[in-house]
Amino acid sequence: MSFLQQAVASTGACVGPLSAYSPEDLVKEILELSPSLLSAPDVLLGLCNMKTSEGRKLCAKALCNNI
Repeated sequence: MSFLQQAVASTGACVGPLSAYSPEDLVKEILELSPSLLSAPDVLLGLCNMKTSEGRKLCAKALCNNI
């Protein structure tokens, strides 16, 4: 299990603030470099900041494999 998968599997309080302060470009680069994360929706939801429109768009693109 990768570090990101373990972080997302841990408490939501740990991952939420992490994704909230991660630049969208960094999250996009991580997803592009780790295609295996695209098959794990729980990791995508943990990485993408769902409170911003950019984060939601990035998550939708990743789920549709359009990254």
